[in-house]
Amino acid sequence: MPEVTPPRVRDLRLLAPAVALWVGAWVGTSEVALAPAWAGATLVAGGLTLVAIPALAQRASRRPRHAAAPVGSLLAAAALVLCALGVGLSVGWAAQHQRQADPVVTLARDPPAQVELLLRLEADPRSSTARWERGAMTVRARVDGSASGATVLLRARGMESLARGDLVRAKGGLDPAFPVGGTWIGTLHADQVNPVERPGGWRGISREVRASLVRVCGDLDPQAQGLVPGFAIGDDSRLPHDLAEAMRATSLTHLTAVSGAHVAILMAVVMLPFRNHRVLGVLVPALVLAALVALVGPEPSVLRAVSLAAVLMVGTLARRPGSAEAALSLVAAAFILADPWASRSFGLVLSVAAAWAVLVPAHTWDRVIRRKLAEGGPARTLVRAVARAATVPLACQIVVAPILLLLRPNLPTWGVLANVLAAPAVAPATLLSLAATALAPVVPGPAHALAQAAAVFTGWIAGVAEHLAAWPWAGLPLATGPGPLALVLALGAGGRLAWTWGRGRWNLH
Repeated sequence: MPEVTPPRVRDLRLLAPAVALWVGAWVGTSEVALAPAWAGATLVAGGLTLVAIPALAQRASRRPRHAAAPVGSLLAAAALVLCALGVGLSVGWAAQHQRQADPVVTLARDPPAQVELLLRLEADPRSSTARWERGAMTVRARVDGSASGATVLLRARGMESLARGDLVRAKGGLDPAFPVGGTWIGTLHADQVNPVERPGGWRGISREVRASLVRVCGDLDPQAQGLVPGFAIGDDSRLPHDLAEAMRATSLTHLTAVSGAHVAILMAVVMLPFRNHRVLGVLVPALVLAALVALVGPEPSVLRAVSLAAVLMVGTLARRPGSAEAALSLVAAAFILADPWASRSFGLVLSVAAAWAVLVPAHTWDRVIRRKLAEGGPARTLVRAVARAATVPLACQIVVAPILLLLRPNLPTWGVLANVLAAPAVAPATLLSLAATALAPVVPGPAHALAQAAAVFTGWIAGVAEHLAAWPWAGLPLATGPGPLALVLALGAGGRLAWTWGRGRWNLH
């Protein structure tokens, strides 16, 4: 008898509550949530729901006990979704009201000519890309002592000696027009930025490690001066402008950020010696992740990468991507509960979408390729290797393309090809860069040698970006408006229908 492969079960029980929580937080953090009429309508709808559920449950109890779809279970699921929606509305509404009551936010609505703020830098200052502001630097900063966590884009000159974690006193004109939304209150064009305090403890150690890596990379090629720190600690501030544009046109910018892929590469190496030790296999990777967060900084993007990488590892090691989908829903819900403003963050949307693309379509395609091309000569082996290498970038490109079009109306035509060509160099570049980072404060000589080795692999990635960016239709500009987005969504829906039809016709399971 032919071997029958059991169908793979996907655990989607937490998907609807997570989406409801996200939607509720998004609505709750909007300006509409401040209207008394809207709040009253929400309370009335919630009360009617609480009254309707017991009535429906009593009616469902008269249904056959062994029905194919027990109504009681459906009602319980509906109640859970409504509860998640209510929780999302509540935490979002609370965050919005806390923001409106913040005196700093009140000041930003109608700022005076000169504003003086005590700020904590949340990143390293980097040079402004605006041609009319040559020499100026920008950095995201949080207002110290702000109850709502108000953030401002600080723009000034002479911030070369400052770094993430520094406490500064800045004075200048506040422009509330940009950036807006979430906790942002605008841009502070500072005439004076005076350091008040440098961080100590683990923040000070992290600062020294980062500075040591920059010194070690000081005499490398220009591409390596930007890419080696980028691969190690997400610091691409020294990346040449032309190379940055080439990587953007070829969809390679995610390589210079601490993404889930980087964390997964690191964890795969760290977990290898402890795969047979249950306690150490959990404790050591957890300590390494904590050290990575301390080094790179507990920014939302880093925490997302660490959390979602853990989800990806769980799904891969357990060979249960369905369970990983449930864990992904749980992680997304946790981020929304911890920070309701994250419901409006494109960063969280992109992170969750990319993680889902790796867990579901890429995993499915990889399984089909391995089964259909399991045996054969060298030619088939080569085709299988190339096809498997293309699954992750292709899945991610398809899933995140509609989101990216909302941010930047450019189509990275050669993005999948660029990611496939760059893939062999990503792991060695990441591991060598991290090793150079670890040794830089202690033994700069060996650290420099490791950075030089990493530069070989980053040079390959830079070459891929520059060559493909010069090809026709690279970074193809699209017209603004709903047309391109609708086209991409239609292509995605058509691909999904074709895959569903092909699964039954060609046994693609």
